[in-house]
Amino acid sequence: PEFSNWRDEQRAWRESAALYDQSHHMAELNVKGPGAEKLISHLAVNSLDGFTTTKAKHFVPVSYDGYVIGDMILFHPAEDEFNMVGRVPSVNWTEFHAETGDWDVELTRDDRSPSRPGDQPISRRHYRYQIQGPKAQQVIDKLNGGPLEEIRFFNVGTMRVAGREVPALRHGMAGEPGVEIWGPYEQGDEVRAAILDAGEEFGLVPVGARAYATNT
Repeated sequence: PEFSNWRDEQRAWRESAALYDQSHHMAELNVKGPGAEKLISHLAVNSLDGFTTTKAKHFVPVSYDGYVIGDMILFHPAEDEFNMVGRVPSVNWTEFHAETGDWDVELTRDDRSPSRPGDQPISRRHYRYQIQGPKAQQVIDKLNGGPLEEIRFFNVGTMRVAGREVPALRHGMAGEPGVEIWGPYEQGDEVRAAILDAGEEFGLVPVGARAYATNT
């Protein structure tokens, strides 16, 4: 809920820089195969025209009567492959159609992590971090080892973190340029430590669930 206290964490989002760990509270579904685009297009209200591997977009599936099931962030990492990240109802709806229709796709599902796993280790496909706030760009440039080439809003570029090239989704959750980055879950601790180290001089603060909710 809180790394320090929600008030200071909320203030950092507004005044300096904030680190959000998005690795655990969202589900992922990877849809791959010749029928992937047809399946996604069949379920979504929004078009996939012009949707390339350098972009992200919202995936908004609806019921048979046109009622919204939910929304997720949709990535297009490769031809015939889509990865959706968000809440479970949209994952369930997509999985149901993939398994009951003739779509020629393979699914890889990664459900949200338990909040209190006890002594069981947590393992996800990806870590997922957001760097947000008015000083986010300074943190990002320092991590990258120099100014990051401009990435247009909701486009996907790359940056360097902890000696690795990682995908970076251009965000703006605090009204300022920010990014969401991800990679193999086993590299998450090293990447997080690098972000905290780079952000120290800019007042970067790790943000917990209480401040995450109040910022909206």
